[in-house]
Amino acid sequence: MHTSSRYVLVALFAALATAVPASAGAQIGGFIKKKVGDKVADRVDKALGDPAAGGPKFSQNVLEITGDRIDQLIRGVDAESAAREAAMAPFRSYEAARIV
Repeated sequence: MHTSSRYVLVALFAALATAVPASAGAQIGGFIKKKVGDKVADRVDKALGDPAAGGPKFSQNVLEITGDRIDQLIRGVDAESAAREAAMAPFRSYEAARIV
């Protein structure tokens, strides 16, 4: 059997196993999914903060994305690009000589 045939068989088996769950298993799985979903929703609500209290708490590690912050980011990327070009300028002649 070729490797690709094995992958096809494994994929087919996995698809069949998930497509035809037993009814009791499906009921338990649905219950578990609901409980996990509730726990995740609670954790997300806690992480985001209370909407009535004004939303998330911004700090040095959690920054609010504002127009000024986006402008700072763009200026930083432009400065990095300019610094890279300036640092590579002395080596341009070596690169050109090596290619020829």
